[in-house]
Amino acid sequence: MIQTSYPLLIYIMTLIPIMKHGTVVIVRKTADAIYAGADTQLTSDSYDPITGKIITTHESFCKIATLGNFNCAVIGGSITENLEIASSACNQNNSFKDVLKIYVKSFQEIVQKRIGEIRSWMPVSEYKAYIEKRLTGYYSQCIFFGIDGDSLFSKNILCSIQDPFSKPVTLQWSISEVPTLFGGNILNIKERVLDENTWKGDPIEIIENLIKIASKQEPNDVNEKVDLVKITKDKTVWIKKN
Repeated sequence: MIQTSYPLLIYIMTLIPIMKHGTVVIVRKTADAIYAGADTQLTSDSYDPITGKIITTHESFCKIATLGNFNCAVIGGSITENLEIASSACNQNNSFKDVLKIYVKSFQEIVQKRIGEIRSWMPVSEYKAYIEKRLTGYYSQCIFFGIDGDSLFSKNILCSIQDPFSKPVTLQWSISEVPTLFGGNILNIKERVLDENTWKGDPIEIIENLIKIASKQEPNDVNEKVDLVKITKDKTVWIKKN
């Protein structure tokens, strides 16, 4: 049994959870299959009201959900809620159009509520600093992939915070579809991911190697343990699941 001193326990209880987020995801679509990989690190931010500092911790988390015809992988802020909502949308509908409609509506409500809560108790100066650290660029991302009708598909959905000071916070959504979709902390491997010459070989091995390169370059943000899955019209195969 782990012994915890009362001062430490009281300190832990004073920490206010802010957000859980994560990187990295890469999805590659070919003519006959879709390959998806993600690192397994989940980063949690908590606010210490005593010091005014953000406390960051890490744990393991699978960012990919396989649910039949529709599957999803998530990156960015509110990652656990993102995966839960995306999975629920995938389970409820018969077309990606329906999946997307439910996902956007449900996740927007969650994000607006969460950011509103953070803004309500965090001092303005610290809220601004947190925005610069975590909320600039896009807030969260979901890559949907699988089978829509008779065709393989993969689509990238980005959620950005347009105005973090509006009430409720205003969001902006965008959607894209290209052979290689990715998200997270991949600045150091972005050129390789986008270079078609990179993809001459087994996509699963390539995705795993790319994520491990990202892990070596950004060890605080990316875990070298990788979940990997292959989707075809006939079946779903987990190549690796940690």
